Amino acid sequence: MATEEQIERFIKIFDNMHSGHLMKKENQIKAGIGAVLRLLDESKEPVTAGAISEFMHVSTARVAVLLKKMESKGLIIKKSAPNDARVTIVCLTPCGEEKIQNLKQNMRKDISQMIDKIGMERLENAFAVIKEIHVILENSKNV
Repeated sequence: MATEEQIERFIKIFDNMHSGHLMKKENQIKAGIGAVLRLLDESKEPVTAGAISEFMHVSTARVAVLLKKMESKGLIIKKSAPNDARVTIVCLTPCGEEKIQNLKQNMRKDISQMIDKIGMERLENAFAVIKEIHVILENSKNV
């Protein structure tokens, strides 16, 4: 069975690869919701709609649509910043907090299964190869 240390190492390796550049998500809305939930969960400070736009590298209009969808699902609430009503602060609702915890739990379970079936050494080697491919592709864009 995969250890917590192995799972954390896998997550760090995957995060450092900027996997969004390497793998296309089939469902952009679902991917966007997951990214926003993760940002809100990990942020130590209030998160603005503008910060979400910068974090995701998408337009503020795209973020507005995404936040409206998330709000309708009860995952977030939007409120005006106390010092500037033009700035929107985004917060998780209890439902949103539960959703992100379930997503984390499912991700950890999936990672544990990968480590158990493939092995950490083989996974690390695969990530190293993918990273090399990414560097080659990035360098070819600069030519």
